[in-house]
Formats: sequence, C-alpha cells, structure tokens
Amino acid sequence: MKLKFLFSTILVALSSASFAQTWSTDSIAMGTGYANDVFYELKQGSTKYQVGNDWHLAFQMTAFPEPNFNAAIRASHAKKGVEVYVIKKSVSTSIFNNITAADTVGFTDPSLQLSNVDTSWGTGAFYQNRNVLDPFSYGWGEYSMSSHHLMGTSVYLVKSGGNAYKLWVQQYISNPSDSIKYTFRIAKLDGSNDRTIDLYRKSSNAVFTDRLFAYYNIDSNTIINREPSRHTWDMLFTQFRQNVMGPGGIMQPYNVTGVLTNQYVEVAEIRAVHVDDPIHLTSFKTYSRTTNIDEIGSDWKTYVNPGPSGYYQMADSTSYFIKTKTDNSYYQVYFTRFDGGSPAAQGKIVFNKRNLGSALSVNKIASSAVTNWIVSPNPANNTAAIMIDAKVAAPSARMIVTDMAGRIVSNTPIAIAAGMNGYSLNTATWPAGIYAVQIAGGDWKMSTRLAVAH
Repeated sequence: MKLKFLFSTILVALSSASFAQTWSTDSIAMGTGYANDVFYELKQGSTKYQVGNDWHLAFQMTAFPEPNFNAAIRASHAKKGVEVYVIKKSVSTSIFNNITAADTVGFTDPSLQLSNVDTSWGTGAFYQNRNVLDPFSYGWGEYSMSSHHLMGTSVYLVKSGGNAYKLWVQQYISNPSDSIKYTFRIAKLDGSNDRTIDLYRKSSNAVFTDRLFAYYNIDSNTIINREPSRHTWDMLFTQFRQNVMGPGGIMQPYNVTGVLTNQYVEVAEIRAVHVDDPIHLTSFKTYSRTTNIDEIGSDWKTYVNPGPSGYYQMADSTSYFIKTKTDNSYYQVYFTRFDGGSPAAQGKIVFNKRNLGSALSVNKIASSAVTNWIVSPNPANNTAAIMIDAKVAAPSARMIVTDMAGRIVSNTPIAIAAGMNGYSLNTATWPAGIYAVQIAGGDWKMSTRLAVAH
C-alpha cells in the first residue's frame, strides 16, 4: 500500500461577520487572597474554579511531538513557595540514598534557584539546567537512543513550607501511547517518607490525555486532576512569579496576578490605540501575534498611590487581540477593573470582549506509519533535533537535506523504531538560509522546511 502524507496547512479566512458587534462585559473573582485559579473560555464565558494551592509539582501531559513538549515539570512558586535547586548532576540509587542536608551546602544561593519561565508551558523549572548544546537534554533527564525514553540524570532539592526534599525524576516512558508515564522518587533529606511514584498519562484512576499537566501534592502524596480539558479554555487567571524591578533597580522575584493563555492561543498586545478605534476592525488580523503564554501577563494594571488609599489603574488604551483554538475565532479584550485580593476584596477582574470573526483551518491528517514529527529548534543555530513518533518501524529509512537550489547538504541512513525516535543534525557549518528536510522510509516519505540562522 502506498502511504500518502497530508501535512498541516493553515487556510485562514475571515468570516463576513459584521464588525458592528457590541461589547459584552464579563468578570471573574479569584477570591480572597487570590485563592482560586480560574480557567476561562471566551466564546461561552464558561469558567472552572480550582483551588490554587493544591499542588507542588506539575508534569507535562501533552505528548511528543506537540509544540512546547519538553517533558516539562513546573513548580508552584507563587502559591506553595516551591524552590528548586540542582544538588547532583549524576545519579544512581546509591547516590540518591546517601544524599543528606550536608549535600545541599553551596547549592541554595538565590542565584541558583530554578524557576518556571512563563513564555511557554514547556519551560518549567526543571528544564532550566538543561545542556543547551544538546538538543536531547531536558534538564532533569536526557533522551536515550537505545530505549527511546528519557532517563533521569539529576537530583533536585525541592523546598516548600519549611520542608526540604530530594527528588529524582527517574524516567519518562514515551511509548506505547497507553503506557506513557513519569517515574520519580522523592524523600526528605533525612531519608524518611521515601516514595516512588508512577504518574501515568492514562490509567484506571485518572486520564490526562486532554490535559496540559497532571499535578502532584507532596504533603498528601496525591496526584491531582485539576484542569478542565485543554480544548475548553483560552485564558487562565492565576498567580505566577515574575522578576520585577525592586529597590536599587535590582530585579527580584515577585508574585503577580494576571493571565496566562492556553497552548496554541495567539495574542497581540496593542497599546496607545483607543479600544474603539476603527483601525482595529480593519487591521486586527495583521497584528503581530505571539504564542507566549504570558503576553497578557500582569501589566494591564498598575498599583497607584501605595498605602491605605492605594488602588489599581487599568492600562490606558490597551487591547489584547486573541486568536483562540477552542472555536477558531478572533476576540478583542480589554480590562476595566481589578479589585485586588486583600481580605476586603475578592480578587475580582472585570473585562470587556467582542468577537471579531472566525478563522477556518484545515487539520493535519496523520499517516498510518508516523503519528507526527518535528524539527526543533526552528530556526536552528548549530544543531537541530529531529524527533519522529512512528507507529511502525522503518529500519532502512533515509534523511536527506537539500538547500533551496536543490543541492544535497546531508544524506544519512537512519533506523526508525516504533515509538519515539531522535536524531541530530549538525548545522554549524551550513550557510544561513532555508533547507528542505526529507525523511523516506520504504514506500513513504515526508518533508518539512528548516531555517538556519547563525
């Protein structure tokens, strides 16, 4: 059978919807002390309220090869005050067993603390100590060419609520799809409360296949399913930690209240243009958008006149143009009120929104041989990683790279195993430009483009 591949293309067509649509006003209330996280969908205005301080660690559940997949592990910095440090960059059962508080000396300076980077869901705290020269390094572990799984390479110190733990993420099993799981071991530094946890993407107890993350509470030793389906929300009203300018002009971490967006949501922030300026209605589709999850962030408000008479002022003439994935529509949003989260308030956020039109897309149809594949980073500098999630093995496949003139710059035989496969391209000596990457395996082939920028 000849297998054909239809790769994703995006057909964007704005509907002929009238731009005379009126604004609608909506609000959410996070509660006293910003107690809740609020997941929000723009189309229906639907919400899910979830207690914000019920987790310490979050394990990425979106599977390879979705964008931002880094087998990411995030920490609850804002609500649980979780601190993360690397204390060993090599690990074995013996090393883990013998780690004590003495082994943390010299590793807990504030400058060594690892934090989530809130530009994507895939850049959690445990990713920050990765080897940036190795495209198969995930911080806490590395990709194994033999097993096609991720194997733990580091021991972390995790501090929260006056307690200190040693953590070893032992492995991430990538296939088969029904067996995807993380295995991690955690214990107090004196060796007590030692436990090994298998966190499955899909099990009889919980199914996380349509969630961004599965969550773990260290104190109760429980796995928590706290998100709605990732297909049902666009914005998350929450607290997260950012570096802000402190006394003496020194940047320091601070808990902020704001908005993070769902994976694939695109946002354009337009300032100094009135929210009702007609230019928005003719230009919104051309505004430069980003998928950075903190593009809305927290700077849509400013605290004015700190003290008993302090209040929050909304950013003047600032709109956010949001392209959703839940209903493939464009929305304009601006904020009108923020109450804060002191005991006298309820963390209420008020905003106006309107639908500007819909975007139609042609979905990617996966082949019967390969579930998906990705080239990352793209653009590449010195190295690019090729990751292939194969349904069937292709032991005599070939990877060919050509420049735009059709000249072959790389022609390499590769053996593709069923499951997740990783290969590396050395692009250090390639001239900057666009290249075609083709993978051929028997009676099928697939191709994509790779940009190289030095």
